[in-house]
Amino acid sequence: MINSINTDIMTNTPQNPNSNNPYASAAMAYGTRQEANLSGFEVTAKLYEGMIRFVGQAKTAYKNNQLEDMIMYVQKTNKILSALQGHLNFEEGGEASVYLNDLYMEIFKRLTLVLRADDAEAEFDYVHELLSPVAKMWNDHAENAKKSVPDTHINAPEKPNS
Repeated sequence: MINSINTDIMTNTPQNPNSNNPYASAAMAYGTRQEANLSGFEVTAKLYEGMIRFVGQAKTAYKNNQLEDMIMYVQKTNKILSALQGHLNFEEGGEASVYLNDLYMEIFKRLTLVLRADDAEAEFDYVHELLSPVAKMWNDHAENAKKSVPDTHINAPEKPNS
């Protein structure tokens, strides 16, 4: 388990929508237009918020026996996961990239097999538990980056036990 994530892993430079932003494909998967003045941290935080919302909507659709809607929300979540995973930088990201890759794989596996689970609702809740602390970390990074003198490290979340 990593104890902190170096804030230099992602850029804090606001992104021009016409530039080659590595988070643009993830933002497109989220289905939102990318704001020109958002940093990489802010875009990533919004993507996590979107995944959390989609997982909640998938759980609600499952509870209402709307399986087509549930599948659509799971697919939206998986598109964001794939886009984020595809832009991990293992050379510069080190342990943080490995942690995030493992997290994305675990979430993808659980969402893919959700209908085979003994308790599908509990699976959605567990995915929410996995995403929430990491979403908070990205929000913390986004807020930290706005400081005149940002902290050099932000504590990484602990991965819940399965």
